[in-house]
Amino acid sequence: MNARRVRLRDALAATRCLNCPSVFDPMSARLAEAAGFGIGILGGSAAALTLLGLPDLNLITLTELSGLTRRIADASDIALIVDADGGYGNALNVMRTVSELEAAGAAGLSIEDSWLPQAYGRRTDPLIPVEEAADKLRAAVAARRDPSFVLFARTSVRACRSDNELIERVTRYADTGIDALCIVGADNDELLATMSAHIRLPWMSIGYAGCDLTGLDTLASRGARLNLDGHHGMLAALDALQTAYRALPGAAPATPPLSADALVPHLSRLARHREAERYLKPATTSG
Repeated sequence: MNARRVRLRDALAATRCLNCPSVFDPMSARLAEAAGFGIGILGGSAAALTLLGLPDLNLITLTELSGLTRRIADASDIALIVDADGGYGNALNVMRTVSELEAAGAAGLSIEDSWLPQAYGRRTDPLIPVEEAADKLRAAVAARRDPSFVLFARTSVRACRSDNELIERVTRYADTGIDALCIVGADNDELLATMSAHIRLPWMSIGYAGCDLTGLDTLASRGARLNLDGHHGMLAALDALQTAYRALPGAAPATPPLSADALVPHLSRLARHREAERYLKPATTSG
């Protein structure tokens, strides 16, 4: 079996919750590994900014994502979890996605249940029907060749209309044969307790909030085994590049540097893409 995938499975089978850094290219993966992390996550937004310089608009192709995955896997020994969005289409596309990312050296991937593509930054992400999402997950399981390759089913607390819908979805997904769940925005302890009573699989928490390492114990007690708390490495790298380039002779006259929160929207030309949102039509098919 693949040692990196076994490492990821061992983490999911343990009783503690590990912080996992966001990595976005071979060098960031090496630096995360040198800092002592054995598991890293390649997020969709980080991949979009790295490959295209664009916001997370689901414009990356599977070929581009698998190429970046392969370069990271070749350059480091980190166990890489890849955000595969909705699998790039229907259940058949999901099978191709699993095959490509498994062959590229990923340790695992997540498939989400959102309608895609969708407008960037939409606050309530519409979800595809639960049975369609479950079928995509069953297709992912069928496509897996290495039994140690880890499959996550991803859903968002904010996208669910109620806690009951969240519980229904994760319960149905757990019956498809996937290995773990990925839940975005589960930051309420009452909800965590409810989830803990219903979820039989280990799960990964994605919070995108301020990192509170003492919270890992609480997450662990609720069944979470991995935690992603934002793309800190990418933001720090962009901030450092901004400072370095401004200090070079020939740089434009000094203007106030952008904060980390403002830097990514500015670099990805988010305002320009928001102008184009008027062309987006309500989704009629999932992708």
